[in-house]
Amino acid sequence: MKQLFILLCFVLSAVITEAQIVLEHTFDSMNNARMINLSAAGYKYAATRYSYLDHKVNIYNLDHSLYRSIPLPSYPNYSFNNASYISDRLFNNDDSIEFLAFYYCASINFPDFMIVINESGHVLDSIPGHGSIVYKDSAGRYKMFVYNDPNSVSLYGLPGTLPCVPTCGFIVNVNNLQEEGPALSPPVPNPAGDETTINYKLPLSEPMGVIMLYDMQGRLLKKFPVKEREHYIRIKTADFAPGNYYYRLITTGGSSVTYKLAILN
Repeated sequence: MKQLFILLCFVLSAVITEAQIVLEHTFDSMNNARMINLSAAGYKYAATRYSYLDHKVNIYNLDHSLYRSIPLPSYPNYSFNNASYISDRLFNNDDSIEFLAFYYCASINFPDFMIVINESGHVLDSIPGHGSIVYKDSAGRYKMFVYNDPNSVSLYGLPGTLPCVPTCGFIVNVNNLQEEGPALSPPVPNPAGDETTINYKLPLSEPMGVIMLYDMQGRLLKKFPVKEREHYIRIKTADFAPGNYYYRLITTGGSSVTYKLAILN
């Protein structure tokens, strides 16, 4: 019996040893990492660097060596949010790498926008809007919806294609359709007296977002940038007149449902 027990312990030890998770590499000073699939170059890793001094998107080979390092421009009064749809055939048909970079400003006096930038740092296009999502239609054509304000969404036709990256249970890199999107809670309390609290949750692929507060005429009144994965904001009602408002959470990859907020004082 003792010999059998020792044998079982040995077998279990061998199984556990073979099943260990192995650290392959650490990408220093980078975040929002993902795997991408380039039409010409195949699978790569991509990660974004956020810094007060510089922003960049680094692309790595599967052996972790650097493939491309693409610096991002800075704009006065704006903060860089995220890089989406890193590809080489979506925004045009050459083999140069391009992607969508989203910039936002906490002030409502400066409208948010996105740029399409290539690996040489050349800005190919500038698009006004708070966020976007890409779909492929039944004919295989790629379309991009861009959120402008609560009552307006623009539709763009894209000239190229975007290979997807299969993962365990869902597809990423095309449009994150099956990934959990940005989420908000109803305000508590509602109606609100002195203040109200709103819980939010960002998608795994989004390092930050913006909660947008509007009046009932659709005018943007206030932006609340959020960066933590799952947290809350408190809105002081003294800054707003009594009445009804609504809000939603915007990220580069989509928009949450809209909630109504009533302010009493």
